[in-house]
Amino acid sequence: MTFHSPRNRRLGRLAGICLFAALHPAPLSAQNAAPAKSVQDMLHELTNEVRLLRNSFNQNAARQGRVQIELERYRAQNERVTLASKRLEDTHTELAAVIDALPGLTRQVQELEAQLNMATPEQRPSVEASFKNAQANIDQQKQRESQLREHEARLSDAIRFEQSRLDEISRRLDTVIVQLEAQEAGK
Repeated sequence: MTFHSPRNRRLGRLAGICLFAALHPAPLSAQNAAPAKSVQDMLHELTNEVRLLRNSFNQNAARQGRVQIELERYRAQNERVTLASKRLEDTHTELAAVIDALPGLTRQVQELEAQLNMATPEQRPSVEASFKNAQANIDQQKQRESQLREHEARLSDAIRFEQSRLDEISRRLDTVIVQLEAQEAGK
């Protein structure tokens, strides 16, 4: 609401008339009785206008506070969704690296198995140790893949939940904005 609105100008004119009437009293007579009543009517109207303005200011302040709260909720919830999405993306990247590494580790185990079959008795202990380490590495990678898939599923569920909360906050914010626009259009 601006201070130069038609309502405020009308209120200013009314206040000026009342101030003039109060500072320049007319002599009391039978002819002046009617104008005195109209001054009282104007004062009553002025009081009503002040009440309406006060109510309007209070309503606007309450709505602005509500918009600010909803905007802050939206920002915080959007940040939660963004962080959860980033964690999911990081998990996808790590999972892809584990999956990409498995074929190479499998080939390494096959090569070590072939070397083990052709190894001399002196080479055998070293090749066996390398073979066991490579197999253990594959088992660790498969276990890590399983953990990452479980983590991926939990993060996907969390993102869906957080996104639904963000959508709800967005709907509430839209409702508040529509109410403010309707109020502005009604003025």
